[in-house]
Amino acid sequence: MTNQNLSDSTNLSGLSTQAWRENFLQIVLIGATVFGTVALIATFLSTASLAYESFFGSIYTITIVYAVLLLITIIRLPYTLRTGIFLGLLYVLGLSSLLGSGLWGDARIFLLAFVFASGLFYSAQAGMNSLVLGLVPVAVIGFLTVNGLYHPSSQGIAAGTLGDWLAGSATFVLLGALIVTGLRLFQTEFARGLEKAREAFRAVQTERRSLETHVAERTRELEGRNSQMRASVYFTREIADIQAIPTLLSKAVALISQHFGQFHEA
Repeated sequence: MTNQNLSDSTNLSGLSTQAWRENFLQIVLIGATVFGTVALIATFLSTASLAYESFFGSIYTITIVYAVLLLITIIRLPYTLRTGIFLGLLYVLGLSSLLGSGLWGDARIFLLAFVFASGLFYSAQAGMNSLVLGLVPVAVIGFLTVNGLYHPSSQGIAAGTLGDWLAGSATFVLLGALIVTGLRLFQTEFARGLEKAREAFRAVQTERRSLETHVAERTRELEGRNSQMRASVYFTREIADIQAIPTLLSKAVALISQHFGQFHEA
């Protein structure tokens, strides 16, 4: 029974948001590694390398990011470290694409993924902080590009006007805010449902312990009655053939003292 209670306590402690996050992070890392493998092979085999550079960033960035991603997927590092590295990789990809393709690449996709992952694997507040952190390079590079101080490194990419950058930044902020708000609502409901599950689990445990106690009491009671019944049968059988009254009384007193715990028979 003790081992069962310990097992139940372990199951109860396993009902946590953190456990769900760790498991989901592993799934995301595996999926990202598979996608990265396909992208890396396609990049090396394709003759149109410039197109891939404009979509993913430079091939050197892809290779380094993939290597680090593969390592944190295989090696079971602490959760905070794995998550931090994964978020850093998303941010690096977004920054690389922003520098290479400007507003027209997939930088905002990676930066939105950075916001989503921060909110999912940490908290909604972390997602909001990541939104601000993702907006900073967009604003800085947009300012430099509009003023002619910087031009995207990929060939054939237009710098974009001030209106283009403002519209792109506004879209990024709007989508990021929707993601953070949705994650906050999801996490609130998830925590509420988890707490209800814990309460139900504790109620079931309490009921089971009460039932076990009741069954144990009834078992002891039945065992006591059975013991008395066996003693009565034995007592009757022992004195049935005795004819002499003094011997009968002496034998009865001895049997009563032995089987019924009475030591002062009159």
